[in-house]
Formats: sequence, C-alpha cells, structure tokens
Amino acid sequence: MSNGTKSDHDPVQETSNSEKTSDSENMSDLEKRPAFGNRLLADPKDVFKHNACCFSGNFNFQVGCGVGNTVFPVLQTNRDPGLMVYCCDFSQTAVDIVKKHPDYSSDRCHAFVCDVTDDASQVPFPDNSLDVIVLIFVLSAVNPDKMQCVINRLSQYLKPGGMILFRDYGRYDLAQLRFKKGHCLSENFYVRGDGTRVYYFTREDLKSMFEQVGLEEVQNIIDSRLQVNRGRQLKMYRMWVQCKYRKPLSKSSENTVADKV
Repeated sequence: MSNGTKSDHDPVQETSNSEKTSDSENMSDLEKRPAFGNRLLADPKDVFKHNACCFSGNFNFQVGCGVGNTVFPVLQTNRDPGLMVYCCDFSQTAVDIVKKHPDYSSDRCHAFVCDVTDDASQVPFPDNSLDVIVLIFVLSAVNPDKMQCVINRLSQYLKPGGMILFRDYGRYDLAQLRFKKGHCLSENFYVRGDGTRVYYFTREDLKSMFEQVGLEEVQNIIDSRLQVNRGRQLKMYRMWVQCKYRKPLSKSSENTVADKV
C-alpha cells in the first residue's frame, strides 16, 4: 500500500507504444502525455480523474490513498452533494496529511488508517455499501499469499453493480527487468532498495483473483508505453495492467430495474 511519499508517475514524457518510435520522436509534448482510450489527457492525474468520474455512484473508497493524489481530483471534479469518498492508508502520517489538505471536508471525505491485509482493521462503512473501490498501485505491495484475501474483503464492501478500478505493474515491466540478484523474494515478487515490495502482474493473475470471488470482468488490458527521458537520452518500455471488475446485480436488483423499464 502506498506510504504517501511516492508520486503516481515517473518524471518523464510518455507515449502509447501503438505509436512507432520514429513517429513518437516528432510528437509534441502534449501528444506524449498519457492517454485514456482514444482521449489524450494533458495532466497525468487526469487519467485517474477521468476514470473515476465516469461513475455516478456516491460512495467511493480509495485503498492506499497516500497523500490524496487521486482523492482530491475526484472531490474537485465531482460536485454531487451526496458524494462521500472514503480513503485509507496504513500510514498515520499519510492520513494526517490528507486531513490537513484545504479541500478536505468531513462532509465529503473520510480518511482513516487501515491495513487491508489485516482482517482486524475496521472500516467506517458496512458490507454491500460502496459504488466504486479504487485500487491503484496497492495490491503489488501485498505479499502474494495475501492478495486473494484482500480481493475477497474488498468485494464484500461493493454493493451489487459496484465496481473495482484497478491499475498496477505489469509482468516484464522495465523496472522488473532491472532488478539485480538478491532482490527477488519469490516468483515475480521483489524488494526495492528502500525496503518496499512490488509484484508484477499478468492479466491472467488478476482475472483469476477477481473472478474467483464472483466479480464480472468489464476491462482487463495491458497498458504498455514508451517513456522517454530526454535529459539522459533513455527510452524505457513500461508495462501496467488496468482492470475494471463489477459485482453482479442481485436478482432483486435486476427485477427492480426491469420493473422501472
């Protein structure tokens, strides 16, 4: 889970790998920014803001919120008076920083300390109550033996029709290939120099975990990008996995929708 000290993106320009390298060298700075589908986004945080704000649900939960780099863009963009964003991190320091943010209001946001790998950690909402759960660069820091338990727990919080938005590191990302001998803890699970841990996923890994708990696949894609560090004249190929999994509607919910139609 985020410790609130790492930024969401590396400080380099990005372009989709669907563009050839020779073409990308001639692209403008704006065109090299992250893209969401076919839409180019000028600010990296807009990738997550656009994704999260596609949903009209009022009760959202950000796991591993850090200092709120995803929380506050959602609060600033979604002005629905009924919106409530719950956010947690295992770091008390990170949660304290979120609460001191000028856009933090207990009427619209509830930040709290929680370790989602610990079943004893309490949350301020009941099961079957959340519309959206945001899980960005969090699961990769969890021991692989506990990942399924985390997914099981989070799925219980979703109301029928609720969705988990997921983004994390993909298998054979450049960062994985750069690890030196002695940093591998288990297959595809590594420890960085600062002591933090990271796992590199395949689409199949995530499909298995989410569907095992009964969630339905809406999206499961590899986002591969060429990052260019102009100062160091380096080209780096990065891999991420982006998913959306939905909790099926209950029979009673389906009947209610049918009645309204």
